[in-house]
Order: sequence, then C-alpha cells, then structure tokens
Amino acid sequence: MRVPQKTKTWQRFRELENVRNASVHFKSHHQWTGQAPFGESPYAFFVTNRPRRLVDNEIAVIEYFGGSHEAHWLAGAKGVLNGKSAQEPGSGGATTTA
Repeated sequence: MRVPQKTKTWQRFRELENVRNASVHFKSHHQWTGQAPFGESPYAFFVTNRPRRLVDNEIAVIEYFGGSHEAHWLAGAKGVLNGKSAQEPGSGGATTTA
C-alpha cells in the first residue's frame, strides 16, 4: 500500500503524530518558559481546536489504510458521532441512539 504523502490524509496523519509526540514527549520549551510561541505548544492545540478534529483525522487515516475491511464499523462510528442511531453488532437489528 502506498503512503498517501502530499495528500490531505497524510496531513491529517502528521497532525495526529505531532500532537501525540508533543503530548507524550513534553519538551521544556512547551512549559510556558517563553522560549516557544504559544501556538507551538500541545496545550495551544487543545485549547484552540474542537475536540472532534482529532477524531475526524483518525477516521480519515483509518479509512485510507483500512479500506473496505474497516468500512462497516467506521460507518457506525461516524453515524454515532453525527448523532444518528447505530446498529449494535450482533444485536439482530436493535438500534441505539447517541
């Protein structure tokens, strides 16, 4: 499978990777020492973006790499995120609402 470099999916993956790395490998210049601009800190990302942004990015990356194998549960996850009812796996057609 080809890596989607220079595509929107790749940009979304890189954003996820950067936020993850900045959160896990916290650097001293992100601790309000004045050494880095506010916009470069992981704190700034979480304060200035809606929480759904990372979830949407994750879904896009999984769709690209998972393809049809992951399509069923991704469709259900997107439905729940959009406030629609979703069919529970193995429930014989019972639905739940988010």
